[in-house]
Amino acid sequence: MKRVLLLSCLVLGCSRAPGKDVPTHTVHREPFTREVPAEGYLRAVKSTPLSPPRGGGAQKIAWMVRDGSLVKKDDVVFRFDPTDSEKKLRDSQADLASAQARIEKERVLVGAAVRGRERTADLSSAELAQTKAFANKDTEIFSRNQIIESEIDEGLSAARLGHATATKTIESSLSGSRVALLGVEKQKADMRIAQANRGLTNLEVHAPHDGIVVFEVDWRGNLPHVGDSVWPGQTLATLPLLDEMECDVFVLEADAAGLAVDNPATVTLEAHPDPTVKGKITRIDSLAKPRQRDVPIQYFGATLSLESTDPARMKPGARVHAVLSLGTRQALTVPRQAVFEREGKTVVYRATNGRFDPVTVKLGPSTPGRVVIEEGLEDGDKVATEEPR
Repeated sequence: MKRVLLLSCLVLGCSRAPGKDVPTHTVHREPFTREVPAEGYLRAVKSTPLSPPRGGGAQKIAWMVRDGSLVKKDDVVFRFDPTDSEKKLRDSQADLASAQARIEKERVLVGAAVRGRERTADLSSAELAQTKAFANKDTEIFSRNQIIESEIDEGLSAARLGHATATKTIESSLSGSRVALLGVEKQKADMRIAQANRGLTNLEVHAPHDGIVVFEVDWRGNLPHVGDSVWPGQTLATLPLLDEMECDVFVLEADAAGLAVDNPATVTLEAHPDPTVKGKITRIDSLAKPRQRDVPIQYFGATLSLESTDPARMKPGARVHAVLSLGTRQALTVPRQAVFEREGKTVVYRATNGRFDPVTVKLGPSTPGRVVIEEGLEDGDKVATEEPR
């Protein structure tokens, strides 16, 4: 009979008498501060980019300091291989010599062609003068046919002179155009020579001030290495100013509700846990995105300003753990272990008249240890922190 009653009570959801060993928690309306964890790294607020000198072409890294090296002002950070610049200089000098030789050849050919056209024009002019001087024009002496033939000869001589003069002008113009084209080739060779010389005079990148060298990844996500070809203007590394640091942290998309600029934060350095540093949120990404390729977990990025910077402990790239405060309000809260799932509903077990009754509740925001009860409980209620059996 007792077994039947017990089974019926379990099936119908009867209230359960509290055992002496069931711990309870008294619910009160109290300040609830929602906090979420975040991870990230330190970076300098201000830093100087280090790039290959402008004005030259691609250069190959021959030597560089190690990532994270301490450098002084004017120390060499990157040194480039001169082989490509030297080869470019030799090739450009050869192109220049070839262009100059072709220009001289063209000028000689132009002079010869112009002189030939001038001789042809002179001969045509002399022929025309002779034709005019000995023209058969007297009708009493020469026949009509002879007079016509003489006029034809005079016209032909004039045409030859006009053709010779026009040909000389055209030949001079074409020759000038060919010389101008060769002059463009010479200018291009001069420019390549100047570029190669600039490359040979800018084979080193020096530190503009004291600091720590932090290498930058390229568009493929790779750090610079010896042997890489780099271009002018490409940022190879940065030289941070260590007197002011900030944090870039990442918050899981599921925990990011309520993130806002000026929310306070507490930052702990992974390498130096004590003491912690206070800060606040100064920037939040508008969209969540993955931190790693092919990993679908989404994060919101945020930037934290710090109240103080200790250069002895804080280095760019150092890992940090942060706790972000998302605001405080008065709320009814219970320990997480006091919340249970029963028949697809979220319940707590409330002590009523010496028994524990399951009460359906609506949950609100939570922290790793507590959860807000929006509906279902009143101030002063007692709930079981273990499921009564």
